[in-house]
Amino acid sequence: MTTEPTTAAAPTDPLAALRAAAQERTRARDAAKAADAERRAAEARPKRSAAELKEIVRRGQAELHGPGWPGASPDATREATAEEVVAWAAREFGDSIAVACSMADAVLPHVIAAIKPWVDVLFLDTGYHFAETYGTRDAVETGMDVTIVDVTPRQTVAEQDAAHGKDLWSRDPGLCCQLRKVEPLHDRLAGYEVWVTGVRREEAPTRSATPL
Repeated sequence: MTTEPTTAAAPTDPLAALRAAAQERTRARDAAKAADAERRAAEARPKRSAAELKEIVRRGQAELHGPGWPGASPDATREATAEEVVAWAAREFGDSIAVACSMADAVLPHVIAAIKPWVDVLFLDTGYHFAETYGTRDAVETGMDVTIVDVTPRQTVAEQDAAHGKDLWSRDPGLCCQLRKVEPLHDRLAGYEVWVTGVRREEAPTRSATPL
């Protein structure tokens, strides 16, 4: 009796399926991000006036603040959760939201992107960050549904050194911060109606009374 020779199964790469799945997720994210950019362009509207924005703040205080906080409703029994605040901001401001993130961690982008995908996350690139900070920035961009906006100073570090001398940060930290942080962030925020920042009340006594 003869038997048919068996054909050995072709060797497979055990990581091939994982790589293929990762590539598919990347394609899907890129497509979703592009679609959101098209929607933003189609729905773009002028920035509202200061008076209109102040009225939104007044309504927000009444809706979100807990007892004892400025502008809270007399019927308030608790302060809104982070998720409730983000949902309110998404309703009121739409795409005109800027999330500032130092990339020391990614908690704030994570919380907001879960409710407002592809929100603009501003990364202030001073030119003095550690490599690990840039690594976190890249990981946030590739791993979360956010739109990273790199905010850079008007001068490179080399140009600033030529204009003000090397290591301005060690001789005049106030001027250095003005040039590399305050001015570029101020310029970029001018295009948004609301700025989300990670100020925490437990960080310092001077921040313990920070309202929403």
